Amino acid sequence: MPFTLVPALEVQRRLYDQPRDLNRFRAYLDELTGGGDELQIQLSTFNPMAREHAAEAVDRLIALDAESLAGAAIEDANARLAEVPDLPTWRVTVVVSDDLGGMWTHRPTAEFDRATHPGYRDWLAATYWTSDHPTEDSVTTEVLRTCYRAAHLQRLGPPTTLAALLRQEALAARFAGATAAPLEPTEATRIAAAIDPLRDRTDRPALLTALYGDEAGASLGYAALGLEAGEALALEAIRLGDLDPVAALTDGNNQRR
Repeated sequence: MPFTLVPALEVQRRLYDQPRDLNRFRAYLDELTGGGDELQIQLSTFNPMAREHAAEAVDRLIALDAESLAGAAIEDANARLAEVPDLPTWRVTVVVSDDLGGMWTHRPTAEFDRATHPGYRDWLAATYWTSDHPTEDSVTTEVLRTCYRAAHLQRLGPPTTLAALLRQEALAARFAGATAAPLEPTEATRIAAAIDPLRDRTDRPALLTALYGDEAGASLGYAALGLEAGEALALEAIRLGDLDPVAALTDGNNQRR
């Protein structure tokens, strides 16, 4: 089985129970390594010095029994990806990242980095944000998307072009059951006009803005493309037709383009 859950929410909550001072940060470092040289738990996107709103975000996940949901999603991913060859093993944690009350994490940048690079060594983080109000469905979706993306990156390598990135992320969404609302023909035409000339681009401004929309790009000073978040993925989902996400990893005819 390629994926195994490592519970981490109680660790995050325990850190937030401590006074917000240097001792809390030292406790965070101790949790990461257990006092040794090797990573014992993946909390790299967690803000140990966040304020009360982050503790409340952890509480929302605990109240949902999010790690039980994550465990079930991981079992599902393991079963559905069982025939994909050459997958290593990964440890998966559920992690809260702060995008509201501090400068620790810039959400579009963090999301882009997770989409374009594998997790750290054999660790993956299913990430939830302090601005989110997760549901059972959204917890399951994020875990499945995280697992599939890792398998896709392992099989086909990190995406370097916009076309490859959109394909990967649309397949990950499909695997997770995160279907986009249908596009009207005029919308699809408008989005295609913005996206198609850029499909061979490899630069971060074009890729990030196309994937997450003009508002995300503007937060980094990138040029607008005339897109909202999710529009490019919705068009890519249409263009994928009925391609099965698992088949995209096992069929030699479905290599990265």
